[in-house]
Amino acid sequence: MVIKTTFCKFLRLMLLFAIMPPVHIRGQNENSIDSVNIFSQSVGGYNETNNTHRVTSNILLPESTSQEVLKDEFILPESTSQEVLKEGLLASDLYVFVVGIERVVYRDSSELIYANKAAKDVEQFFLRQKGVMYNDVITASLTGTPSRQEILDGLSLFYRKITDPNAIFVLYIGSHGYTDTLDTNKFWLMPSDYSDQAIDYHHRNGISSEELLNVIHNPDYPNIKKVLLLDVCQSEGFMFNVAKKAIQKMEVSIIAACGKTENAIENGMVENSIFVHALLEIEKQSRIESGTILNMQNFFYSLQYLTKGFSNKLQNPKLVNNIFHDTEPFIICR
Repeated sequence: MVIKTTFCKFLRLMLLFAIMPPVHIRGQNENSIDSVNIFSQSVGGYNETNNTHRVTSNILLPESTSQEVLKDEFILPESTSQEVLKEGLLASDLYVFVVGIERVVYRDSSELIYANKAAKDVEQFFLRQKGVMYNDVITASLTGTPSRQEILDGLSLFYRKITDPNAIFVLYIGSHGYTDTLDTNKFWLMPSDYSDQAIDYHHRNGISSEELLNVIHNPDYPNIKKVLLLDVCQSEGFMFNVAKKAIQKMEVSIIAACGKTENAIENGMVENSIFVHALLEIEKQSRIESGTILNMQNFFYSLQYLTKGFSNKLQNPKLVNNIFHDTEPFIICR
């Protein structure tokens, strides 16, 4: 009887896993394997030396991320008063450039199902700040299968249009990426035309962190504040070979969706990347009181908390170089 009951429970569990929506991982590394069971990572069954091109598996959002639990546990740290933050409202324009790369053409099973949607959701998230947080919000997007040159040229063209030294620039990228610790010691974003077949790294069409930072540096307006949102596997590695002093001089804050050995996850239950799903949740009144103004530190705290919760702590976002003062507002919850 006990054996029969145990078997039935096991059978139900297997059926549950079979119908759960897929989770997709936004990353790859050299010497990769095609897929692993994402559950094994949390119990030590996944060998970290086996680097992954992409993981396609099944996962449920953890029970701890239920609406009521998050609502009860979510408490912002003490920060600057709303009255002080309100003084900075409508003081500048916001420029937003979003990139969503749904697949790498030369790689099998590389599709990111929600890359385009995530990029558009980020664009709309910031557009809703127009007239309430910023004077104007100007956006541009590249989605689908943009190549390396299309990304660099489009980004450069858009960024050069910013001539207001008080403007704020936000760049969101949702794509595959990886930190190469074996050869170049660089972080690489993977555009659609990336190919790991080339012997020379410089002909693989990857975009390094230095290249990306150089594109968004205008010596005529060096003080424009920049925010990078990197929804990419191992995205903390973006800073791996970039001197911190160089980042500080460029007036750029970087929010990585996950640590340098972690994966950025897409989830079919929320039909989005976990990182962008957390971003959208910041707006909802069930999380934070409507009208609450967040400075950068509290914006990141909110994003980090929700991302960790929704990913069952598989993703731990990182903030590098907060260039905003506590008295500077960044977004307003609506």
